[in-house]
Amino acid sequence: MYEKLKRTCKALTQATDEDLEFIYTRSMPTTRKGNCTIGCMFQEMGYLKNCDFTLEVCYELAERMGYIRATAEELYENCRSCVKNGDGCCDNGSRLWKCLGKHSGH
Repeated sequence: MYEKLKRTCKALTQATDEDLEFIYTRSMPTTRKGNCTIGCMFQEMGYLKNCDFTLEVCYELAERMGYIRATAEELYENCRSCVKNGDGCCDNGSRLWKCLGKHSGH
């Protein structure tokens, strides 16, 4: 599923393999197309809704993944200050990528 989603978003954003190298090195995207691809992927996976990161989104994710509400609240508290709602999927995707990497130990 992940690879198919990546291919779909790569095509939508017209990204190159080089634009997406950050995914494999667990670093930050270095191009706008890389930012937009990760934003697209997060939107499709449900981490962003209408390109925004909200507590409601976290609750929905927790429910789908079988986590307790406290886990959703922790995710939201850890990352809400990084993501600026209203900035669009490209910027918020990149910011959320950075936050999730920081809080997942990568």
